Amino acid sequence: MKSFMDVQGILTILALVVVGAALALSDAGTKNKLVKDKDGHWKEVPMTAKEIEAEKKNQYTKNPKSEKYNNPNFSHLAAETQTQYPSNSFDNFIAGRMPLAKMFWLYFVFIGIILSVISGYFFSLDYPIVLIVPVAYYALISVALWNCATLYANEKLAQRQSYGWAIGVKIVVVLNIIVTLSQIGLMLSGK
Repeated sequence: MKSFMDVQGILTILALVVVGAALALSDAGTKNKLVKDKDGHWKEVPMTAKEIEAEKKNQYTKNPKSEKYNNPNFSHLAAETQTQYPSNSFDNFIAGRMPLAKMFWLYFVFIGIILSVISGYFFSLDYPIVLIVPVAYYALISVALWNCATLYANEKLAQRQSYGWAIGVKIVVVLNIIVTLSQIGLMLSGK
């Protein structure tokens, strides 16, 4: 019988592969801008390094009154969506109000591996009740991570940037739920 710890280790490796693939598929590090083509249609094209640097230094002069109505890049929304979330309450944790990287790597991967290893050890010593702890933890962290990925995707959409990390994280959450439920079924069937 495979132990719960072995399957969680395989799931962690799978999670790293999925998140890595999401990063590779997303155009992380490039920014896009909208320009009009010769027919007068808006088209998304990558910004040059010089344009990105100039944007960082705010060298573009714009009329703030007309920007909200005439700016196709929606850059006026970016400042409104940059939010710092305190992580000091359970409600903020469940709502996913913290950086996606911290939620995924610290809470889902690192603490999840530690809980799985400890519970796998006690399970091997014939304490099967201890497996409730990682199952309950993964149920809780799955909800929090899903909400965090949704907030991250909304922020990136408002900034007109790719949100591949959010999709990758949601795929990992779904895979983790499937694997956890199948492991519970295997343990209950006694195989």
